[in-house]
Amino acid sequence: MDKDLETPLPDVNILAITGQDTTGYTTDNGGRFSASISTTKPTSLSFSHIGYESSTQIITSSEQLTILLIRKPVQVP
Repeated sequence: MDKDLETPLPDVNILAITGQDTTGYTTDNGGRFSASISTTKPTSLSFSHIGYESSTQIITSSEQLTILLIRKPVQVP
């Protein structure tokens, strides 16, 4: 979700990393995704989108998340 506009972000890239295993996901047009993640080991979820700062969350239990991504400032050369 865009932090400033509070609107869903489609096509956010998500990497779920548990130990040596990595699985990729992408949000749908409504900014949603679903993943089956083991809660026996901590899992790192990394969220990235062009034009936004990346965000990482550590998941240790089954829960619903709302991730707010912050826009990167535009840099003109």
